[in-house]
Amino acid sequence: MFVDSCSFTNVKNAQFFLKTPSAPTPITWLAGFASDVDFINSSTLVMLFWTTLLSQNPTTNELPKIQSVADKIKLLAPGLVQELDFHIFVRQRGRGNAVEDLML
Repeated sequence: MFVDSCSFTNVKNAQFFLKTPSAPTPITWLAGFASDVDFINSSTLVMLFWTTLLSQNPTTNELPKIQSVADKIKLLAPGLVQELDFHIFVRQRGRGNAVEDLML
């Protein structure tokens, strides 16, 4: 789930949204900004995110797909990721409510 809102995508919210894998449509990842961001700069990163995600093989499972997206964004725009406090969280298997930030 991508949240295009300032100051929302943090560990606490990621733990909340990713905690129920048994839900009918479980959320497998949460992406967005943890701080207030400039609209123009954030729009650039949002477009990069969606372009990269939508260019992935549609038959690939969600976790490898979002890992690939995170890797490409870190490679192409590391300064923008850091400046905008951008995160992609996934649930850590077998670790209860623990989440992992793929952007670190």
